[in-house]
Amino acid sequence: MKIKCFFVFFLFTAAAFALESESDFDINGYINGIFDNLENKYSQEESGTIYGTNSSLTFGYLPDTNSAVFVGINYSQKFGDDNKADFSPLLAYKFENETNNFIFGTEHRLTIINYHDYVLSRRWQYENPIFQGTYFSQDFEFVKWAIWADWTGLKSKDVREEFIHGHNFSYILKFAERNSIDFGWQFIYNHIASRDREFYNDSVEDIGALVANIIYCLDGFVHPKFHAIKTGVRGMLTYDRQRDKSDDYDTAFGIEGFAGVELGIFELSYSQYFKIYRNAPYEYNLKTSDDRFLEDFGQADINVCFLDNKYAKISFTLSFIATDSGVNHRQTMQVVAPNRAHEIKKYKRYDE
Repeated sequence: MKIKCFFVFFLFTAAAFALESESDFDINGYINGIFDNLENKYSQEESGTIYGTNSSLTFGYLPDTNSAVFVGINYSQKFGDDNKADFSPLLAYKFENETNNFIFGTEHRLTIINYHDYVLSRRWQYENPIFQGTYFSQDFEFVKWAIWADWTGLKSKDVREEFIHGHNFSYILKFAERNSIDFGWQFIYNHIASRDREFYNDSVEDIGALVANIIYCLDGFVHPKFHAIKTGVRGMLTYDRQRDKSDDYDTAFGIEGFAGVELGIFELSYSQYFKIYRNAPYEYNLKTSDDRFLEDFGQADINVCFLDNKYAKISFTLSFIATDSGVNHRQTMQVVAPNRAHEIKKYKRYDE
């Protein structure tokens, strides 16, 4: 508790110094609110509701045009029966120019990583919101890629060592002015080690998930409120191995088709997932909390994005999960609001 109080005091001191100093300083804020309600009567995952917010505030020193050192704090608040709050320190070095983006340290994960739920769900990102590791990406306009490593647990007698390695790639092929096709993928590898084996009997787990997509987009409409039409297909693969139990992999593969339309600030889309193959030598639960991993049937998602720009994003998802006994449903709403409270160097890329 004393360490947290000292860190908060240090943060306010840094803020006062940043506002009064003539040096190059920057202040960033970020709010992420989530509501996740699962009504699950017909399968193994328990019903429940998550409601809460994550907010962060960081102060950055800008020694040159492209580099910055940020220090700050993240505050997590859950409401309801599980009403609790938690503070986490943020400290990171960042380098960014027109092509490259490099981060080393701790960061609010959703500011840099926003993967499909099948790979890394919004619910899991809320429950463990702090990225701790290294991230590097490049943007060449039509080609974008990133690679990162995130340590989410360091081994002790009570904690299992755990890290996530991920990478993603996107290539956009444009033709006939208004048409484009996006070829890409998102992948994570999640390694979970054991704790002290004198007290625990934990299996060492290797978990992987991959989403590969082909997306067609038609844009450039004359009507000012009608922006684009998107449609495509995704292939989804997962594997899991518990080394101490078996050399066999638990694998699952499915296909998801989707279509969407952008209307002004609104975006409406529908997706349908079909599970094609499942090999399950033992039961396990991936930490994404995504029901596609748990059932042998399909899942339908209706997604509505009310707002999506550099200032705010509000999205709502209604999911229907089919089982042999009935249909479960889930409602998820997310509000994301990044905010730059103070800017000095307007020409810096991370101030755009």
